[in-house]
Amino acid sequence: MQHYSLDESGSITTNNAPNNRFFIIAGVTATNKDKVKRVFRKAKVNYLKHNPDVLLDIKSEIKGSQMSIEFKDYVFSQLISKTDIQFNYLVFDNYNALPRLREKPNITFNYLMFLKADKLLNNQTPLKLDLDDRNKSVESLKALEEYLQTKLCVESDRVSDVKVEFFNSANHTMIQIADIFANHLYRIFKQVAKNQDYTENMELLAKLKQTNLQHCQYFPAGKCECADLF
Repeated sequence: MQHYSLDESGSITTNNAPNNRFFIIAGVTATNKDKVKRVFRKAKVNYLKHNPDVLLDIKSEIKGSQMSIEFKDYVFSQLISKTDIQFNYLVFDNYNALPRLREKPNITFNYLMFLKADKLLNNQTPLKLDLDDRNKSVESLKALEEYLQTKLCVESDRVSDVKVEFFNSANHTMIQIADIFANHLYRIFKQVAKNQDYTENMELLAKLKQTNLQHCQYFPAGKCECADLF
């Protein structure tokens, strides 16, 4: 089975404020997910132990929006050095997308998930996608699953089956990691939208790109204004 956990940041919208320009879908996978879980928790414990001024509770889910760049860098450095975790992402540019795509976010999200899944597949074994149950872009879990089955199992015969499932991220380590990654990317692309320097945040992404990045996509592909991020 090909198994991925995904989360999102931002929104598909007709709002043209710079903060709303980009929508991110971030994904993670690993062969040994139990080891990822152990390393992830230990990294958070160690960071909080040595940074007592960071007032976050290890017993609760720590969201990417709560973490500093230093915290994220430490956690991801531990993960990429001690596990086989792999990352992937897709960036949707609201400014350069067709109006009809921005006006129908649920349909567009399903299409983006197809583009993403199509890139991730490397054999015909079943595809399993785990999503945060707070995902705001999925109008119907069944509709997304059936759409992907139609595109990937019927039209193209890429895989034998597709399963999409929602989880409470507080109980799902891989979705928590996807959330942190999605938030980090969103911070970078907000800086891109505002023409701000994103060098500091880019350093962590560059570290992941060296050995642990499966693929990245920009939509619309021909409109990318930040090729160094891909």
